[in-house]
Amino acid sequence: MKPEQFTEQLKNALGDRLHAVVLYGSAAAGDYVPGKSDYNLLVVSAQWTAHELEAIRAPSRKWTDAGNPPPLCFTPERLANAADVFPMEMLDILVAHRVLHGEDPLAGIVVEKTHLRHQLEFELRSKLLKLRQAFLALGKPEKDLNGLMLDSLSAFQAVFRGVLRLFAENVPSPKPAAVRELAKVLAIDLAVFEELQGMKEGHAASGSPAERFDRYLAAIEMVLDRIDASLDKKGSPHD
Repeated sequence: MKPEQFTEQLKNALGDRLHAVVLYGSAAAGDYVPGKSDYNLLVVSAQWTAHELEAIRAPSRKWTDAGNPPPLCFTPERLANAADVFPMEMLDILVAHRVLHGEDPLAGIVVEKTHLRHQLEFELRSKLLKLRQAFLALGKPEKDLNGLMLDSLSAFQAVFRGVLRLFAENVPSPKPAAVRELAKVLAIDLAVFEELQGMKEGHAASGSPAERFDRYLAAIEMVLDRIDASLDKKGSPHD
């Protein structure tokens, strides 16, 4: 199912309560890969009671059955106030989106770097803790460690793209490219991410999983250190 088809179904289900439908992510940025990428939609309605949710449940199930994530459902007011709570996600949507229906609901929304920095630090610290916990739960690290890193790769790449927004104006949309650019901007070694991306794409890698995991942890710690170092004594990000 194409986004335009789903949009028509949303219009039929919600009528004049539907304010806007916005396509974001790789499809809006121009790097959509058929068979690998999915479509991401933001749906803005005047209200989201059980009645509205029930009205779009059937088309939404067809949408997700086609391999797409469920749409993000906001009211105009909640969307306008979301930038300080979800700054990383809001920035990703702001820089790459296309309005399929209605007026652009993102016009005028501004993301403060202080809010972005706080979320990035929280995301990296929590994901790092979960990564360590996941390692402790492995039955056979020598066999399962590569899988653990590959399963977590996309999430860390997404956060690293957000980190790049703290330090640079031009941020590539593809996550691997953003990580490469972050390594240049911060002058740190993130080669293990390139190595894991290659493995994800089916390429062989040298070295032991344990050594690779050690470099993976170290790379995440280095990025965390640079986020901390970006703060002045008052706790605000440097310009």
